[in-house]
This record gives sequence, C-alpha cells and structure tokens, in this order.
Amino acid sequence: MKKVINWSLHGMMLISKEEMYKILFHKGRMLLLDQAIIEGNIAIGKFVVPEGNYDDHSPLPNVPVMRGVEIIEAAFQLLAIMVARSSVFETIYVGKTGIARDIGKTTFYGFAKPGDELELKTKTEVMVEESMGILKIESGVITAYVKGKKKCVISSLTIMTFDPSKIKKQ
Repeated sequence: MKKVINWSLHGMMLISKEEMYKILFHKGRMLLLDQAIIEGNIAIGKFVVPEGNYDDHSPLPNVPVMRGVEIIEAAFQLLAIMVARSSVFETIYVGKTGIARDIGKTTFYGFAKPGDELELKTKTEVMVEESMGILKIESGVITAYVKGKKKCVISSLTIMTFDPSKIKKQ
C-alpha cells in the first residue's frame, strides 16, 4: 500500500560531491550532481555541464548539448540523496542501495549546453510502498532549469532500495 510522506527539514542541508560519493554508488563521470541543497521541503541539485563530454551529441549544427537521459539520471541521483539524508527515511535506508525503477512523463523544453549550470528542483513529497524488504520511493514533479528557464519537467521518478548483501550472486 502506498502512503504519502511529506517532510520538511529545519534549516538548510548542503551535500557536497564528496558526501554524495558516500551515498550513491555512482563514481567518476557518472556522479552528475556537483552539490545538493535541501531546505524546508525543497531539494535542489546543481550540475555544471562539462566541456568536452558532449562534443559528439549535437542536434544543432556545431552546438553540443547534454543528453536528456543524463538530466533524468541527475534527477534520480537527487531523489536518492534526498531520501538518504532525510531523518524520515534514515533507518530504512541505512545499508541499502537505491536504483532507478520508473520514469514518469518527461517533457523537454530546451537544451543544456557545456558551461551551463543545470538546476534540478523538487518538493520533498514522496510516495512510499514497502513489500518483501524492498522500498519503492516515488518523487513529486522534478523540474530542470538553466538560468531560470525551464528545460525539462519530469512528472515523477521511482527508485527502489534494497540490501545488496541479500541478493544472490549467480
């Protein structure tokens, strides 16, 4: 059974890239966010689109842009960080890994180019469903901006958390 959990952080929490390495399994270039900020009931993830990573992805002549799938991946990372640092989820997230499960309707409104700072923003309302030791966590709307202009809206994301030590290796 799904239940909605609304939570709000008192004060502000700034999560650095170094701390994200401890939370997420992503390493190197696959850890997209540079920082995350959780304040009140809002979570914000920031990422500067690096030069050179998108030279071979130019839907416009000679204009490299960030791949849309990476914007979605950054949003998944923000959701996992948000959950891992919430006192509401602290005890049920410890020792678990969060992985992508579902992507809601996603609409793109423009491009993020190298040098742009991409900002992802979401309210910290989540739907939670737990069964057989697996926790499914669904976000609210996540919006990506560059310089205050909307570039992408994701209606929802769902991550699953599980204890990797309980997975049988084949």
